[in-house]
Amino acid sequence: TGFALCSFIELLHPVDSIDARSSDGIRIRSAFGVSLDMDSLGNTLTIGATGFNGDECGIVYVYERLTDNTAALKQSWSLSSRVIAPDPSPQSYFGYKVAVSQDGNVLVVGADGENGYTGAAYIF
Repeated sequence: TGFALCSFIELLHPVDSIDARSSDGIRIRSAFGVSLDMDSLGNTLTIGATGFNGDECGIVYVYERLTDNTAALKQSWSLSSRVIAPDPSPQSYFGYKVAVSQDGNVLVVGADGENGYTGAAYIF
C-alpha cells in the first residue's frame, strides 16, 4: 500500500525549506527536483536538475541539514556541493536519477541521455 510512503513524509517538518535561488544555474525549466534522495538519517539531501544552464547537461545539488541544538524544530539546509558529470555533454540529463548511501558518503547519479541515450551511471 502507499500508506508506508506517507509515514516517511510525515517525518519531514514543513518548516524545513531550501532556497534554490541561491544555487547557480537554477532557472525556469531547469528541472530542479526531477530526482531526490536522502540518507537514512535525513541529514544529506541530493537534488537533480537535468536542465542546468539550459543545455540539459544536468547537475546534482547536495544539501546538508544544519540543526540548532537549542530548538529541535529550528533546522535549515546548506548547499554543501554541486556535482557535475566528469565529461559533461549537452542533453545527457545528468541527475535524472540520484541515490545516496545510507550514511550519505556515496552518491550515484544517472544520466539517461548520455552516450546517445544509452545512459550512464556515475559513482561519487
